[in-house]
Amino acid sequence: MLEDPLPRASLSKIPRQKRAIATVHSILDAGIRVLEHEGIEGFTSNRVAEVAGVSPGSLYQYFANKEMVMAGIVERGVLSAERQIRAVTLSAVDLPPSTLVRQIASALLMSLEPYGALLAEILTATPVLSGTGLAALLETRLGDAVRDFLLAHPIGYGIRGGRAGLYVMVNGAIFVGLKWLSERPAFVSREELVECFVAQLDTLLVVRPPAAL
Repeated sequence: MLEDPLPRASLSKIPRQKRAIATVHSILDAGIRVLEHEGIEGFTSNRVAEVAGVSPGSLYQYFANKEMVMAGIVERGVLSAERQIRAVTLSAVDLPPSTLVRQIASALLMSLEPYGALLAEILTATPVLSGTGLAALLETRLGDAVRDFLLAHPIGYGIRGGRAGLYVMVNGAIFVGLKWLSERPAFVSREELVECFVAQLDTLLVVRPPAAL
C-alpha cells in the first residue's frame, strides 16, 4: 500500500526521517478532524497541534500558519488523486482524448469528493487565486498532465489557441470543479459535469503533428 504523499508546496521544512514525516501527516489528519467537527471558527494552529498530540512549536516547524495547514490538507488530497490520473494516462496512450479526459476527470472528482465539505471551509479562509493556493497547484498538475499527453500521443493533438487555449481549458475546469465540489448542486451530477468537460475539450482539440506547447 502506498504511503500518503507529502504536500511539499505547503511545508516550510521538508521532513526526511520517518518520524518527522509521520508528524506532518498527523498534523494534517488532525486538521481534517478539527475542520470537520469544529469548523473554521475552531481551526487554530494550537487546536490542531493539540488534536495531533504535538506541541505548537512542532507544528510551526513544518507549517508557517494555519492557512498553510489547510493548504497542505488539500494538496495531499490532490497529490493522491494525481497518482490515479497518472495511472490512467500511462495505461491509456491509445485512447481517444475525449475518453482519456472522461476517465481523468472522473478519477479526480471521485478522489476529491470526500474533501468537498473541507473545501467549502478552506476556500472561505484562503485566497483561491494566490500563487501558492489550491488553484495554482491544480493548474500545474493538470497542465502537466495535458502537456504529457499531447507530447506522447503517437497521432499528435494540439489545443486550439496553443498556450492560451490550454490556459482557458485547464483553469476553467479548475474553477468549475472546485465550485462543484464545495457546493455540490443537486441539479449537476458528477457524470454531467464530466461530460461538460469533455464537450469543452472537443471544441478546443485539433489534430496536428506533435509539438511542444
